[in-house]
Amino acid sequence: MKIIILDDHALFREGLQYILQAIDRNIEVLQAPSLKDAQYLLSSHAEIELLLIDLDMPVNDGFEALDLFTTLYPTLPCVILSASTKRTDVEKALEHGALGYISKASKGEILRNALKLILSGEIYIPYDIMLSERRQDKNLRVKLTERQLEVMALRPFRSFLSR
Repeated sequence: MKIIILDDHALFREGLQYILQAIDRNIEVLQAPSLKDAQYLLSSHAEIELLLIDLDMPVNDGFEALDLFTTLYPTLPCVILSASTKRTDVEKALEHGALGYISKASKGEILRNALKLILSGEIYIPYDIMLSERRQDKNLRVKLTERQLEVMALRPFRSFLSR
């Protein structure tokens, strides 16, 4: 499996690569510090199976990247990795075509389970982010489909990419 990490911070990319390869040694991780670098990697590696995108980058933000990649590669799963815990960012990422939104504050087990869910064709939504803002305003309506709400209610998987 080949994955691209699009993030402007080298230390984060390298750390995430280490975690992904600890999950499964067969994962090949390509790193892109910019949208332009990610475009090049995608055009030269047809076998990419997942794109992990930082939301906050200096030149092009993650929403621009989502718009571009979901248009050019509509079958490629794109996932946002972000330090933002705003529900509006989660909703906007889904509206722009992301199949998941993973907080950079998440533990490795959450990352593993989220990616397993996404690679099985589902959508991962961080329940804690969606719930925390809802608690602040009980009249707040979550703009999710019924299936997305079902997925949010699922218990975490015990393993990732088990073969």
